[in-house]
Amino acid sequence: MSDQRVDKPAEGGVSDLAYARLDTDRAARTGDPEVVYGAGKTPAQVVGILRTLHEAHPDRAILATRLGDAVLDAVTAQLPDVVVDEVAHAVTLGPLPEGRGTVGCRDSAQRLLGEGPLGAEEGIACGRYPGRWWRHPSTLGEIHSGP
Repeated sequence: MSDQRVDKPAEGGVSDLAYARLDTDRAARTGDPEVVYGAGKTPAQVVGILRTLHEAHPDRAILATRLGDAVLDAVTAQLPDVVVDEVAHAVTLGPLPEGRGTVGCRDSAQRLLGEGPLGAEEGIACGRYPGRWWRHPSTLGEIHSGP
C-alpha cells in the first residue's frame, strides 16, 4: 500500500486514504472519534490519518497510540499542535473534552503501577477525569480514588 494520501471525500461516514478507511461518523455515533493504533503503520500513514481525522473533528481530540520513534518524529514535525506523551508513545491532536463520570481501570500490574507505555496510556484516559477514576479493588489491593 502506498503512503500517499488520497483525497477522496468522506462518503457515508468513511474517508478512504487508500492505506486506511477511516470511520469519520464514529464521533456522532459514540461521542468520540476513532483512535489510531499506530503499530505497524508508517510515519506518513499516521500523519495522514491524524490529519484526516482532525479535519473531520477539529473540536475533538484524536488519540494515536503505540507510536515508534520515527513516527513520533514525523508527527511532531508535520503536526505542530500535537501533544506528545513520550512514555506512552502516544499523541493527541485537538482539544480534550471535559471530563465527566467515572472511569474504571482494571488491567495488568504494569498499568496499575503506572509504569511504562501502558500505564502512561491509562494516564491519558484518566487525565480526562481528574479525581473521578478508580482501579478495581480486586487487582493488587487497589481501592477507589475520587468520589
